[in-house]
Amino acid sequence: MKAVVFDASYSASWFISDERSPEAERVFERVLRGRLTGWVPGLWFYEIANALVQACNRKRLSGNGVEDAWGVMLALPLEVDQAEVAAMRRVSRLARQFELSAYDAAYLELADRLQVPLLTNDRELMNACRAQHVATHPDL
Repeated sequence: MKAVVFDASYSASWFISDERSPEAERVFERVLRGRLTGWVPGLWFYEIANALVQACNRKRLSGNGVEDAWGVMLALPLEVDQAEVAAMRRVSRLARQFELSAYDAAYLELADRLQVPLLTNDRELMNACRAQHVATHPDL
């Protein structure tokens, strides 16, 4: 089975209507149906929480929409990286090398270590993926 890492900017588009894309919808359906393994670092949950709260504060998502999103996300069959603490030194190096936040570097490190594509809407992170030879658009 194919696997991908997706960051919060990519997966938030599943729940915030003005950020949706056909590709992200296809990925969501494949993960939901167990046809694609979705990997995330532990910080993904914090970033998703923040994205949903910000969308609600900006009236881009209702409070009920936030609750519905959490119901769906907690039911997704995700693989949460348990080795991320051991990888923090490498995360720090990647963050410095590509001038990324440690948060973004955690996604890059995980995708690179697993040798799977990283799905993101963040341009700086996409550029770092290219430089690190990490795919950003899988053949799904």
